[in-house]
Amino acid sequence: MYKFLASLAIIFGFALAANAEIKMCTQSPRFKPCVCYNTVPKSIKYRPSDPNCPMSRYPGDTNNHVASVILSGKFQSAFSTVVRTRSNADRSPRNDWFSRTHCTLEEHNAGERKCSAWKVQDEYDGEGVRGLCFGASGYSKVFEQIRRITIKATSRRLHKVGGGRYCLKKPTVNLN
Repeated sequence: MYKFLASLAIIFGFALAANAEIKMCTQSPRFKPCVCYNTVPKSIKYRPSDPNCPMSRYPGDTNNHVASVILSGKFQSAFSTVVRTRSNADRSPRNDWFSRTHCTLEEHNAGERKCSAWKVQDEYDGEGVRGLCFGASGYSKVFEQIRRITIKATSRRLHKVGGGRYCLKKPTVNLN
């Protein structure tokens, strides 16, 4: 098993310690498990408030920068990254301030990214990394129920570890 995981590690560009392994966690019996937060590849990071991202405009959260996922290595080529609740929702509620002030009901129902604080609103490139900024910080009320990151890529190799689902401990805690 370790040899198999080690070969996956080479594909993904991260190193596994001799006793490390990828573990899957079930957050809800209705949805597929995600990679446990303590075994998520180092090339996937989460920051509840990223100084490289814009300041949050979410009411009660204007002292923080918005949350981000920072991808490096093979994950930089991902075409879709969102955060989700335990119930697998990837759109902030329509009655939420972010959705009400950023789009029409039709745009919200169509799932446009500008309508959800849980979808990428801005990006930045750094040295060997790609930062994806969301619509509010991990400390905001709208992020209280966020528990996982979902990453989609055109390469099937990127989904061999965790199927593109990565658990967060809490939305207020850094990952990697």
